[in-house]
Amino acid sequence: MKKILCTVLSLVCAATAFSQSAREIMKQMLQYVESHEAEGICLTQTDSITKVHTGRKVFRDVQVYDDTVVYSWIETSVSTEKFYYNGKKHRRESDYSTEFDNYENDREWLYFADINEVWYKYRDLPNPPTMWLYLSGIYDVNPKAYRFKLVSETDDTWVISAKQKIITRHYAPTERMLYIVSKDDYRPINVKVYENYSIGKIKYYKVYDKKDFRFGVTDDELTFHIEDYPGVTVLDKTR
Repeated sequence: MKKILCTVLSLVCAATAFSQSAREIMKQMLQYVESHEAEGICLTQTDSITKVHTGRKVFRDVQVYDDTVVYSWIETSVSTEKFYYNGKKHRRESDYSTEFDNYENDREWLYFADINEVWYKYRDLPNPPTMWLYLSGIYDVNPKAYRFKLVSETDDTWVISAKQKIITRHYAPTERMLYIVSKDDYRPINVKVYENYSIGKIKYYKVYDKKDFRFGVTDDELTFHIEDYPGVTVLDKTR
């Protein structure tokens, strides 16, 4: 009986230490991010969105005048963007455009690769974005609202999951997150944010995959240089 009791207590203590270890790693990771915030950040984010529709819908083929009735259908989309941020300047790159925002002088430059045009205009929004916009999934991890678990580890990294303790039926803004953290300095290597919720008859399944983190963004990386776009047409959109 004593052996069984000792075994149970050992397992409980081990599980507690395991959980505390994951929580401590997350704390150190957040401290690393906060200590490097003033240097600026660069990262790549891939958004995968799946919408599951329920309810009756008629799809009409106009060529053969034939109707198809379905009661559920799925829409999917995937997009990748690269972000650069440092205080009042930021830059966003996608497959279609590159955006430079300078909140110091309220200027915005938009480059469209498909038409080789640059639009120049004043900022629409008065306030610059914060670091939280680019590091959602890190800054919004409330220890009281999430359970942390050390899923696995290698010689160089930890893999930690964070699961929301209380999930509402209608809307769970961030239900689960998965982190890969460097053992060298606690910097984030990869962050995946999972969101599942329903609005009306549509169920949303979203994954925000953040990777290629780099702290230390130069002012030159955040400045629009017309010479980098030879032959481009510049259009004044300030009016």
